[in-house]
Amino acid sequence: MARKPSVNRLSDRVRFDRRALDANGDRLGAWTPAFSCWAEVIFLRGSEAVVSLRLEGKKPAAFVIRASAAARAIDPSYRVVMLNGDGTDGQRYNVTSAAENNEDDAFIDVLAVSGTAEG
Repeated sequence: MARKPSVNRLSDRVRFDRRALDANGDRLGAWTPAFSCWAEVIFLRGSEAVVSLRLEGKKPAAFVIRASAAARAIDPSYRVVMLNGDGTDGQRYNVTSAAENNEDDAFIDVLAVSGTAEG
């Protein structure tokens, strides 16, 4: 991300879900909650790839979260669910990648996109 992460910016509550295993042992079952945390949500804009996604009705975003064992396990089999103030589900995003933050390894950057088929 362009700026150094800060705990003070983690103002959005999010939940990470992962598909359960189906009868064959594949991650194609129902979505199950993995963990919840606070995040800084940065809606991406500007690059040609991002503009292209927006023209297709998709919304790319970066979620900056504190590093933890659960956060380090995030991969594209997860989704991010923004939680409303009353705890109900809000916008859903499919995770495209996750990596430790270049500025501070106490944080993880999770890139995700909404407006696509879930899964």
